[in-house]
Amino acid sequence: MFQSFAAKCGMVTAMNDSFIVTGITLVYLVAVLWLGLRARSQSASGLEGYVACILVFADTPLERADTVLLKLVIEIADFSPWIIGLMLSGALAAAMSTGANLAHTAGVVLVRDVFGATFMRNCSDETAVRVTRWSVVGVSLMAYLIALFNPSSLVMLLLGAYGLIVQLMPMALGALFFRKLRRHSVFAGAAVGSLLFLLFQFLVDSPFGWHAGVWGLLANVAVVALFQVAVAKKPVSREAAA
Repeated sequence: MFQSFAAKCGMVTAMNDSFIVTGITLVYLVAVLWLGLRARSQSASGLEGYVACILVFADTPLERADTVLLKLVIEIADFSPWIIGLMLSGALAAAMSTGANLAHTAGVVLVRDVFGATFMRNCSDETAVRVTRWSVVGVSLMAYLIALFNPSSLVMLLLGAYGLIVQLMPMALGALFFRKLRRHSVFAGAAVGSLLFLLFQFLVDSPFGWHAGVWGLLANVAVVALFQVAVAKKPVSREAAA
């Protein structure tokens, strides 16, 4: 949905649709969060029958929680091979469709909002389409390499992805509420925050056990504030004042 209105409509329509999509997503996340907390409380109190996964693997916890579906379908449930094949095919199709949407969205946003606002301002539509296609390939390869070199659960992979996405928060807040934020300030903050996140995520242990995205966001906000203060203290020339 996002890549459709991001590529085809104007700013006002995109903002309205984004609020609708955000509201629907929040309702869904609240329901999932409530289910997880409820299941945790039921498991802690010793009650049975709320979530089957907790009861089945209560005595032998899984090494990786994101393999629970495979364990249930292949080892626990007495399904025929045809049913198992159909279920796993559905899971694979869901993962592929989500990955394709995310890759296309990242390519469109990268070319339209980052490249188009900097060094590709006067490019033709054919050039923009060609760069977008290669951006989709590059984003997909980057995601594949990150998944290979950081083998962990799906939850940790999602947290790693959100650690980079959250670096765009100052840009979004500036576009919606703080119009005085300079473009170079938020770009510099996003670059520093992303680099610091990658450093703590893959090379150096994060201080105090905090997630690397938190440190990246703190550095991001600090760089944006420093740039804004430096711009505010910059003397205005006579020609600009006139």
